[in-house]
Amino acid sequence: MVHFRYMNKNKYLLSTYLFFCLVACLPNDVAAKVQLARDGKPLAVIVAEDWAPDSRAGIAHLSVTTPQSNDLLRETFEGQLGTSIETLGWTNSEGTYVVSYNGKELGNSVRAHAPGKSPFTAIAEKNLSKPHTVTDDAPLTLEFVLTLPANTSQESWAYVRLHTAAGKRWVHGLGVSSEGEKFFAMAAEPSDPDRVLLPNSAGNVLDLKMELHSKTVRWYWRNHGSKSPYQEIQQWAVSAEVTITGVRISSKNHEGYGNRERSRARLDTATSDLKKYLDEVTGGNFEIVGPEAAPKKRNRTRIFVGDSPAVRELLPKVDWNSLATDEILIKTVGKDLVISGGSPRGKVYAIYTFLQDIVGCRWWAPGEISIPSKPNLSVRRINLTYEPPFKMRVHSGKHASSHEARTWLRYSYDLNFDYGTHSIPHLLPRELFVEHPDYFCYQKDDGDPNAKYGYLAALKGYQKTIDTETERNDLDLMQKFIDIGRRTRRLPQQPCLHSEGARRTITENALKQLEQKYPNWKYPEKIFWLTQNDGAYMCQCDKCEEVRQAEGSESANWVLMVNEIAEKIEAKYPDVLVGMFAYQNTEAPPKTLRPRHNVLVYSALLRSNKRDPVWNYPKYRRHLEKWGQIANHYYVWEYDANFRNFYQPHPNYLVHPESMEFFHKIGVTGLLVQGAKGVAADLGSMRAWVNAQMMWNLDHDPRQLMKEFANGYYGEAGPYILQYIDLLLTAVHRDPDYWLGCYRNDTTGWLTLDDINESVAILQQAAEAVQEDETLSRRVWLASRGIHFAWMDRYEELQKESNARGIALEVPDPNQVLDELTPYRWDWGMFREGPRPSGFNAYYDELREQFSARSGE
Repeated sequence: MVHFRYMNKNKYLLSTYLFFCLVACLPNDVAAKVQLARDGKPLAVIVAEDWAPDSRAGIAHLSVTTPQSNDLLRETFEGQLGTSIETLGWTNSEGTYVVSYNGKELGNSVRAHAPGKSPFTAIAEKNLSKPHTVTDDAPLTLEFVLTLPANTSQESWAYVRLHTAAGKRWVHGLGVSSEGEKFFAMAAEPSDPDRVLLPNSAGNVLDLKMELHSKTVRWYWRNHGSKSPYQEIQQWAVSAEVTITGVRISSKNHEGYGNRERSRARLDTATSDLKKYLDEVTGGNFEIVGPEAAPKKRNRTRIFVGDSPAVRELLPKVDWNSLATDEILIKTVGKDLVISGGSPRGKVYAIYTFLQDIVGCRWWAPGEISIPSKPNLSVRRINLTYEPPFKMRVHSGKHASSHEARTWLRYSYDLNFDYGTHSIPHLLPRELFVEHPDYFCYQKDDGDPNAKYGYLAALKGYQKTIDTETERNDLDLMQKFIDIGRRTRRLPQQPCLHSEGARRTITENALKQLEQKYPNWKYPEKIFWLTQNDGAYMCQCDKCEEVRQAEGSESANWVLMVNEIAEKIEAKYPDVLVGMFAYQNTEAPPKTLRPRHNVLVYSALLRSNKRDPVWNYPKYRRHLEKWGQIANHYYVWEYDANFRNFYQPHPNYLVHPESMEFFHKIGVTGLLVQGAKGVAADLGSMRAWVNAQMMWNLDHDPRQLMKEFANGYYGEAGPYILQYIDLLLTAVHRDPDYWLGCYRNDTTGWLTLDDINESVAILQQAAEAVQEDETLSRRVWLASRGIHFAWMDRYEELQKESNARGIALEVPDPNQVLDELTPYRWDWGMFREGPRPSGFNAYYDELREQFSARSGE
């Protein structure tokens, strides 16, 4: 056995990948194996910490067909576990249906999601691919698989309905009476047949079928997997011509995961994923049981998940109470394997670490997973505990925002706090400005009325709001802001940090909020934010100005106020940290003041050049290093996106991964990388994946991670994608003085006509390399959108340069490019953070109008 405990306090001893490579090289007599499957047959059983049979009915393999067509509706619910089926084109009209895993034989099903308390229901609908009129020659057949709920002690039901545009319905499903009797539930127009009790021969999983003919409707059933002929339940008359337009599924249950603590429900989902992917890797069908049903120690290999008395008996030397919230533990004990960790997240991260770093699965992006084939699956002897270097690891972009992404990528989830919030507007509401203008910032200087921040600019902005946003209901308040501002030279943009009334109000509201929030905070980190409003306004009263001059930074005023309030919070909540920003005009630390021991400093690096790692710039490096020296608790907020256009190339692909080791060395323990929100964001999946691997383990080489992603995600096109990335990185570094900010309207200043021509040619080669593979072609196509948006936004400028130089702009016909984008006009979400409108449809329409006009010239 080889035993490593990875250390993250100062320097890691070895990464997980290197560890398992080392073990794999050991002689067989040293690195004995625990075999989990042989020839596709499971040799192990999964023993979950607290496994309860699912009390919800499941619906799977749903199809609506005719003799002439098999594609009116065919649904296998191959979405990601735990996600709403709205992602599959269904519309939830009540409650929520989510994708669940029913095992190798059934695959995925949908079950009603419990929002909290029982009972709970879910209703969802989906239209057929085209309406179908039932005739003698064209009957309609509905087939689906129904898994009965494990708990049938209370009334419940689950059914599928065919319906017309007018709402007439033909239903097949199952009901459970209040006495626990199970019966087939059927309904038909114009009246309903009687219920029929399930026969004793019915199992827990049924195939159900309904045939709708021109004059009759017939209902059938059989046990799933039996391959026996369907047995007819009943038939009923149909009174008029029927045109079916859609399908509805409906469920009501009284017991389910809604009663389970969130952390247990998260572990349930991860345990289901463990089974699902072990099934796919081996071709077998692994079983999940609770601790009471676990086989005896010598009879069969057991994969223990989570924390249970049996696990603690196997590992008596582990100090379970000292495991950190995100710490993982993966150990072999004899023939058994334990996958566990700290609460609430470590146990979940351990499962996804096992699947990826040991089994070999690769989760690249939502719905994009590479699964190896290993019918003979075995695990070398393992003795691994590991705590990641950062307590908070967040990438806020579209591609890392789902729970599926956060667990597979091992990003933080279910935190006690919002990882990016401006709290002062809630603690000192601006409505107080009317009665207490002295609570807010004084403006001695007029400032430029056309600049973004300043006294005259603020008054001008209020007046513009009154003049242009007439639908708002706070325009009277805006007028009061103007009147009071002119009289007092104060603005409700930020607090006056030396106003006793402001500090008292903020403290009182902070304690009130904590009284509500604190009882729900079971695990660290427990953080209460006391953070400035957005923007660079600051109070210019005599007291604020005196401290600012003495300490050399606006942050000093914030440290003084936060320290005072943090002392009062500590008296009642000693384990709560009070967080403040070092952001915009508060980026620089004070000369002599120090944050209290229960204050967390959060540096938000909005103003740095995003072309290079932040430590390349001496001023920012000095600020960060000093904050790390004077603050006991330190987080960093970095920016990964161009917030004026998420979809254009923004070549900072290696910047944040290369900054992380520096952050860790100066004492940073929490890291947010704010990413792009749009579906087609510039290489969004790669950014989320590479940043995640670095946040989890700083021993990685960012460039090698990018290479692994490119080759794994894009296949044969991977080398071309890397060549395209290198071209963009070279281009943005061509001018040593170029500043790549977070708010660039286009690529002017760094991306040339020659760069664009070469990029388009490289990406065309990438497309040709995978043209026979539909999945890889789609991925390459999406990666190519960025360069096309870049040249379309600058088309007139580039054409002029092309004509002047006698060099062609070698790009496709813009209207053809836009034709390819038409199906995604409403589906790609945001393309920028602001100004509004920010939806992709607005960007698409603007480009379409531009090039349609050109076509008509």
